[in-house]
Amino acid sequence: MYELRKEMVQNFKNGNLTVEETIDYVEANKTSTDDEVLFAVVELCGALWKTRLKSKEQKLKRDHTKCVLTNIAGGKYGPVSEEVKKTAFSVLWSCIEQYALKMMHGLASSYVATNNRARNKDNVDEMLNECCAMAIASIEKYDETRAAPLTFFKNAFTHAILDWKKEHESIGASPGINNMIRRVTNTEYALRAEGVEPTIQAIHERLPMLPIDTICIAINARKAKEQTQSLHDCEEAQMVMTKKWLPEAHVIQSEKNDQLYDAINRLPKDEKVVYCALNGIDLAAREINQMPISPLKLSGIIGKKIEEINQLDTMAKDHLYTYITGKRRTEMQKDHYIDFDEDLIDKKVNLYEEGVLNINDFVNELVKEIS
Repeated sequence: MYELRKEMVQNFKNGNLTVEETIDYVEANKTSTDDEVLFAVVELCGALWKTRLKSKEQKLKRDHTKCVLTNIAGGKYGPVSEEVKKTAFSVLWSCIEQYALKMMHGLASSYVATNNRARNKDNVDEMLNECCAMAIASIEKYDETRAAPLTFFKNAFTHAILDWKKEHESIGASPGINNMIRRVTNTEYALRAEGVEPTIQAIHERLPMLPIDTICIAINARKAKEQTQSLHDCEEAQMVMTKKWLPEAHVIQSEKNDQLYDAINRLPKDEKVVYCALNGIDLAAREINQMPISPLKLSGIIGKKIEEINQLDTMAKDHLYTYITGKRRTEMQKDHYIDFDEDLIDKKVNLYEEGVLNINDFVNELVKEIS
């Protein structure tokens, strides 16, 4: 019976089975109780997934076979043998592995795109294993009515990659710094277990050999790592590793970040959507952890012209100037922001947000009021 799946796939690849006939076969047999038929369905789903199609109609039909493959791997069509589920997941993983790799380069480039090729390969292999494990653990929760397979696995891969980064964030820091962080953290846990508030003074009493300023450095270094995910990637890390990092540094940077995210939240809706999408910002998490979207792709998603998107991005950056650069505007720059009726400008903004004015008319109206 092994010959069945081999023959079906070969017929598809040779053109003896059309795309439509192959999709029909998958749909008709996805709930079969015959393992060998299911093996054929699984292999055909994989072949369809990897085939480039020109017809939009074919692509839409083919997309459903991706859901079929994911459902079989998750056992959603009723009881199937473990061998079928394992084979289905193996085929599925061969289809989504490249997507996981692409996400690694977006979320963990400092670990996979360095000059050390051997380390890059090791890190990629480890993260792929984590992504694969996360996909296996979550696949039974897949619901095709709520998301396409790649959208579903994007969340799983994001968690896997960021969790891996968090576990490896201390790699590269000096052993002395890591040891100091570990000792202080263990002491905090011990104090809490005894019902004692782990204040700086309480920790110092347990670790009298560590000066208070050193304990502060250890605590704030750990906070910096938790916030930035990678100790390699943040300025505070360099100061920690050279022991020049002041306890106040993390607090100051954290306050600046909070001010920036608050300012982004206050942007007009369209500016906020465009600015966050182009820069990979997750406002809910208040961090940059998404893959940035190009203006061309964003245009197709939100239905705006590329020119409009670029204008919205420019306007957002203009509103965020002080928060992004840390500088105040010069007198010349300020000249563009004075001597106009704020109430009238607010009315124009409301008309734009309500859709009465398009982006070009909105900009023209603002120029008239300001000039």
